[in-house]
Amino acid sequence: MKSVNLTIIKENMLMTIELINIIKLFRKNNIKLIAFKGPTLAQLAYGNIALRQYSDLDILIDYKDLSRIIMLLEKNNYTLEYHLLEYQNKNLKNLVHDFAVYSKSNNIRIEFHWRLTSGEFYIDTKSWDLLNYPNYILINQYKIPSLNNEKLLVYLCIHGYKHMWERVEWLVDINKLHINNNLNWKEIIELSEQLNAKKILLSSLYLCNQLLNMKLPQTITEQIFSNYILNKISNRMLQKIIESYNYSKVSSHSKHLSLIQFYMLENTKSRLLYITIPFKPTEEDYKIIIIPKYLSFLYYFIRPINILIKKIK
Repeated sequence: MKSVNLTIIKENMLMTIELINIIKLFRKNNIKLIAFKGPTLAQLAYGNIALRQYSDLDILIDYKDLSRIIMLLEKNNYTLEYHLLEYQNKNLKNLVHDFAVYSKSNNIRIEFHWRLTSGEFYIDTKSWDLLNYPNYILINQYKIPSLNNEKLLVYLCIHGYKHMWERVEWLVDINKLHINNNLNWKEIIELSEQLNAKKILLSSLYLCNQLLNMKLPQTITEQIFSNYILNKISNRMLQKIIESYNYSKVSSHSKHLSLIQFYMLENTKSRLLYITIPFKPTEEDYKIIIIPKYLSFLYYFIRPINILIKKIK
């Protein structure tokens, strides 16, 4: 057990050093970034980068800098995970929200995001203006731009629901962030309302309360338990989480429709857009079949076929 813990600590330290190197490289080239999840989440929620295991690094960037960032990384010992045609990358801008590279020196995987949330939830965090107003945290005596506790909590709720809470440790992260920090709940509610994600926030907190006995302020519990439909949908999500662990089901999120996610969207436009998800091609579809640019519209027909093939298998 000790050897396993030591291995995790070493890996976490190595990834933290890699993160600091990336930040130094970007600062030298006047490129803004925000680090989230990984070492910053471990530090903010657990108080120590060694107390939470993570497998890669997540960095928020400005999409306008994307071409320059890719060139900079390729010149500095990083390799792209996927090489797609230029027109495919342009199409993917509105379908996915990140790209990944590997460090050639240590094989660490780094994801660069130009949106904090992916397309299926239609939640835009631009109003937070994170790149221009970062919250700095100290790790290994180095100031790292990141999210503050309140924005991080709202983000964790959105991220968990996007993936239908396929990993319970994501709920543990929220609970730990609450236990180890003095959170401003008024600000948290306001932030969730800015993003039309209040139901996602309240439902996530309900799951934390039921599964982890997370203690919530009375104002929050009143808002949760006074909404009958929210409680009903949240209990359905709770049931799915319990079933997946009782029967040792391996759940994996893909772009599929869910009534639970559909309910969490708070306006008609978002719900209508959400219904179109099965018809929108993904990175996987672009990788499977290479189609000339003038026939790229065919990807919208290929996507449903790929979904059907996967279900048959």
